[in-house]
Amino acid sequence: MCSSDLFEAVSATHTAADAGDDARAREMADTINVLFGAMGLALNGAADEIDEASASLVAQRDAARALKNWSEADRLRDELVARGWVVEDGASGTLIRRS
Repeated sequence: MCSSDLFEAVSATHTAADAGDDARAREMADTINVLFGAMGLALNGAADEIDEASASLVAQRDAARALKNWSEADRLRDELVARGWVVEDGASGTLIRRS
């Protein structure tokens, strides 16, 4: 497997996640994680697990965005950033990850 194959696999995983196919995205991410591990490469793991408070902020932000309450959505984004998250808007809503 070459690096372009891994890149394509990661891209396909993101596409599945953005399309809301969480089961497929998780399966692909798990496979990629195993492949990277076999090559001695570490991916972010437990540090990226979303705690309940942050998950609640994400849900609140999605609700604010749905209501077009941009100031509240911005405030919630800022709070997530202060908690150490990178905040991105995706097709399925707010996505957060550790930087």
